[in-house]
Amino acid sequence: MPTRYHLYSGDHAGGPIDYSVPIGDVFGTVFDTPALPKPSRTWFGLRAWDDQTGMEEQNRDVTVFVALDAAGNDVSREPAAPLALTATPRGADGIEIRWRYMAQPNKPEPDHYQVWATPGVTVDYAQPAVALPLYMPGRLDYVSPLTGLLAGQLYAVGVRAALGRAVEQNTMQVQATVKGAPPKNPVDLTALVTFRE
Repeated sequence: MPTRYHLYSGDHAGGPIDYSVPIGDVFGTVFDTPALPKPSRTWFGLRAWDDQTGMEEQNRDVTVFVALDAAGNDVSREPAAPLALTATPRGADGIEIRWRYMAQPNKPEPDHYQVWATPGVTVDYAQPAVALPLYMPGRLDYVSPLTGLLAGQLYAVGVRAALGRAVEQNTMQVQATVKGAPPKNPVDLTALVTFRE
């Protein structure tokens, strides 16, 4: 006799799984859920049960998380967005970008970040990222220096967390203006002493 399972679900706002009433019986290894709302964040759990005895095992480990955005795209593997983004001019041609990352229980951790610096007041995320710093598990604060930028130019800066090809879609951005080089210092200073009567 094939193994049977009960499938359970949480609410669609990321809440815990409700194991009091199954949303369906699974006779194999595939189950199509009812249509999920858009957007939604839903946890599902699976437990084996015996339909002859009515007994069900009580695991809370066999779970899966499904997240949909407003367009119905699967964003389950997208990490959480970075926090506290800042950009500060550094040197003659650079900007130092800082951000913080805090892991969230309903989101996978990233493996890298993508950094954009676009001339003007708005980040152009359609352009390739200019830096790809690595994620370090347990690390909260990150710094990415960007150099080779145009002196006196205002840049809009954005950072997104990524896991493989899954990139979260935050639109947080900050601006900074590259300082440029200061005037050159004078050389060969001489003094001429004059007398007045």
